[in-house]
Amino acid sequence: MVFFINFAQTKLLKKMKIALYTRTDNPSLGDFLEILRANSVDFQINPTATKGCDYAISFGGDGTFLSSVRKMGRECIPIIGVNSGRLGFLSTVQKDDADLAIKELINNNFDTISRSMIKIIGEIPAEIPHRALNEFTIQKSGTAMIMIEIAIDNQDVGTYWADGVIVSTPTGSTAYSMSVGGAILTPGCGSFIISPIAPHNLNIRPLVVPDSSNISLRAITRNNSHAIITIDNREFRAGSGRGFGLVRSKYELQTIHLKGNNYYQTLRDKLLWGVDLRK
Repeated sequence: MVFFINFAQTKLLKKMKIALYTRTDNPSLGDFLEILRANSVDFQINPTATKGCDYAISFGGDGTFLSSVRKMGRECIPIIGVNSGRLGFLSTVQKDDADLAIKELINNNFDTISRSMIKIIGEIPAEIPHRALNEFTIQKSGTAMIMIEIAIDNQDVGTYWADGVIVSTPTGSTAYSMSVGGAILTPGCGSFIISPIAPHNLNIRPLVVPDSSNISLRAITRNNSHAIITIDNREFRAGSGRGFGLVRSKYELQTIHLKGNNYYQTLRDKLLWGVDLRK
């Protein structure tokens, strides 16, 4: 007897293939792998390339998510974060809901959000990424504040005397930038936030600029000390006078969100907006 299988049936028989990024010492990893196997998901742990994979999953906290994006490189397949850590703005699915999330992926029952990234131009060590999903910062390395000269589209903004400066994407607006008083932006906002860290002049406030801007920064330190440069969760040292240019990257990250799990719900859940904490 001969059986004929149409194309639609063939697609249903194809296993979903996942690039799974995680810390291998995560104590909850074993349980999550069992969920993947129970749902007949084909997966690779921490692959160096995502070619052939349908989606990527970051299993851990927001630090793991940022590392996942770096390891994916330019092969930006859609990624979802399953949170086994603490706050988790980027890892929006809690580990207790992991089985439901995998089933929704299999059934294509989700939305995607495009997230802009920063491209950094300047002298950067080869092992450090040249793109940031959250933020780029220049910070002091010792006790003395530093001077940071800032220009936007070749127009002088001014010199910030501060402990540092953060340039954040909308995604990073709920990270370091928020902790120093920067505005919270929704992912679709075409903007960057320039936020000073502990400025000496209190009238210097966070500045929101279009992400079509070309931002130039140069740090000047005292006593021949160096500055600390961070690109998301990676850092390196830079000598006094080193300059950097920041522009919007042509690459965007596609993040997966389950139906009904929107950005404002994440803000309510993570920041406890609307919750009466009075005793």
